[in-house]
Formats: sequence, structure tokens, C-alpha cells
Amino acid sequence: MIDSDELLAIGAALVQTVRSQIKYSYNMNDKGQLFDGLKDTRMYTDLDLKFDIQRNDRTLTTYIKKAQKAIELRAGLCGELVKVALYVADMIKVDIEETIYTSTICLNTSKYINHGFLILHQSEELHRKSDNYEICAKIDEIKNIDSLNNAILVDPWIYCAHKLEDLDNLLETAKNYNVSGYYINTKSIEFNYFGYKSSISSLSKDDSHTNKYYNILNNFYTYYKEQKQKLLNKGDSFARGRRYSSVRRSLEYNIQQQQQQQQQLTSLRDFFTSLKNQSSYWYGHFGHRDNKGFYISNVITYLNTCINNYYYPSEAKLIDLFECILRILPIVRSSNTAPRNLSINTIDMTKSAKGLFNLAVTPQEKYAFEEIPKLDLKWVRNARNFNDRGKYNILLTKIAEFTAPYDINKILPNFYTDKGGYYELVKKATPT
Repeated sequence: MIDSDELLAIGAALVQTVRSQIKYSYNMNDKGQLFDGLKDTRMYTDLDLKFDIQRNDRTLTTYIKKAQKAIELRAGLCGELVKVALYVADMIKVDIEETIYTSTICLNTSKYINHGFLILHQSEELHRKSDNYEICAKIDEIKNIDSLNNAILVDPWIYCAHKLEDLDNLLETAKNYNVSGYYINTKSIEFNYFGYKSSISSLSKDDSHTNKYYNILNNFYTYYKEQKQKLLNKGDSFARGRRYSSVRRSLEYNIQQQQQQQQQLTSLRDFFTSLKNQSSYWYGHFGHRDNKGFYISNVITYLNTCINNYYYPSEAKLIDLFECILRILPIVRSSNTAPRNLSINTIDMTKSAKGLFNLAVTPQEKYAFEEIPKLDLKWVRNARNFNDRGKYNILLTKIAEFTAPYDINKILPNFYTDKGGYYELVKKATPT
């Protein structure tokens, strides 16, 4: 029989792994719970919408498909968290020869209200029990089952794993999250709920699963190694889990961060929209094809998709988009041949490039996106009072800072002869 501490190290690492993918569950929303006072935030709405997507998807017919969808959406309640834990447990490799079963336990408090968590155990008898096998009525009765004496309760919903023999610690954690009612008011407790059961490492040799979730498995191994070291050191931090206050602080910070990212995306979209309007006006007025407007529109569409889906690209991605758009502004539509004696002072000046310095595009008040390094438009505002050639020199010098070969004189001909190359960079930087 495996020592319960060894099993607890696995259980604690599973909780950390699951919560690294799905940070919060929106149904903790009553008084004193995680989302108390935060139900009007976009994060709450986002998690709610994503859960509806999962619930209404009739193609999710197995716990593996449901776990994969929860990982994809990064959202889920206790049921989804348990399925992800079950799935990750299927894929991991641990240096233990004995079989470790993984079963779902459901605590039923009423016909429509229940709570589920995972149990790691070595009882082949219980593993073979029928689906939804009623094991007992009250949670403290589980401790009386001899074959579960080294079992571990894995409850990612409340960010913890505990030995079954330390059941009181699980109940104390539930109390800390103000969700005790799900645990102590049970009418029945079912084992192998809906047949959701397996054994650790059952899919560890199946590359179709392990390759796809390589990063998640790496997370598990990192957490598992840390837990094993804490066990070796006999420190109090071993399998400690997270307290409500810690998760609440993280949630508030993430909400604030999300609001800031939303503002940055919206302002960057508005900036590109103003820039496109400047470009499209001149091209439309003279009946010419507006290639610049076309590519800027594609970037705007991408940003709108991100805004609507609460998806936040990395700062590096936003910087790349910004630089790609700046790079196409000086492209000269009217000629494919660079003039002789081309220099920064003789290059043809385009209306779209000069439009960057217009107050309608770059107002005196800073955009929210300018908090991102490399996206500050101070250099544009500082050049506001220069003549057109002076402004143009500032723009070209800026473009040379991020455009190979980083030599302005070698870059200038490209605005005549390599237009497609610069447009292609915008295309590559814009996900579809």
C-alpha cells in the first residue's frame, strides 16, 4: 500500500495544475465567497458565458472531451475541474509501481445541487463498483471505509487536497471559502459519479494526448517535484493549498489587470481606426485602391475579436502589430521605382504617413495602450510643430529602429520596391 503522503504529493500537484489552467470558478458568488461584489465585472460575465458554451455543447460525450473543452476555454465549475484533474492524472507518469485509482465523488445536497471532487485510492473493489454507487449519506462516514484508509481527496474547486483521514481539514477549507453547505448538508454521496473513473498514468503512453498537453504536464511535474521536496523537508507548506484571502487578492488583481488590458486593446483599435480613416479618405477621394486601409482594417478586425472574446494578446504581439502598421505608412503607391539620389530628405511623403501627426489620430491626451513599452506616442506629439519634412524624418527614423537592416538609407528604397514585403509582414502578424 502506498504511503498517504506520497499520494498527497500527487493530489496537491494535480490541484495546482488544474488551477494553473482554470484560475477561478464563477459560481462562488454568494455573500462571503470569491465573486462577492464582483459579479458586474467582465471576468465574471466571461466565465459565465464560457460555462454556457460547455453546458450546451452536445459533442462533449466523454469526460476527456469535457476536460479538453474546459482547458480550451480556461473555465469551469467543480465538475469541469474534476474532469480536468482526472484527465491530467491519466496522462502523468509517476515513479510508483502500484495502481492508483482515480474516482469522482459526488456530494448530493438536493436534486439539483451537488458538489464533486476527485479521490485517489487503491481500492479495486470500489473502483469496480457501478456508476453512481451510493457509498454513504454523510461525508464523515467515508472515513469508516477501510479500503480507503490511505485515500486522498482532491478538491480543486476550493484549491486543496487532503488525506481522507484529515477530512476535518477539507471541511475547514470549505468553511474558509464559505461553501460549507455543499459538504455538510448531504443527502447521499455517490462514488464513480457518471462513470468518471480511471487510474493514474492510464494514458501516459498515448502521444495523441500527452503531446498536445505537453506544457500542462510539465506544469504538473514542476509542482510535483516541489511537493516532494516539501515532503522531504517536512515543512508546513507541504500540500497546504490556497486560502480564500490569497485567491481573492489574486482575483481582484486579475480583474484590474483585465480591465487595463481591455482599455489598452480598445484604445489601440481606436488609434488604428483613426489612422485608417485618414488613409481611406485620401484614397477614396481620388478613387485609388486602398491597400493600407485594407491591411489596417484586418488588424482592427482582429483586435475587435480579441475585445469581444476577452482574449488578450501579449504585449509583444501588440508591439509587432503597431510596428507593422507604422512600416506600411510611408509606402509610395504612385511608383515602383526608387528615384535617384533617394534620401530621407527627398523621399516622397504619403498622406497616410503624415496623417499620423494629425490631432484626430494622435491627440494630446495619451491613449491607454501607451502604457505598453515601445508604444508611447510622445515622439509624435513632440514633432507636432515641425514642418512636414521634419515630421516625416522623425517617422522614418523611428521605423528604422525596428526594421532590418536598421539603416535608414538602406530601408528607404523598400517603400517603392518592396511594398508587398511590408504588407506581408502585416498579414503574418495578424491572426485569422
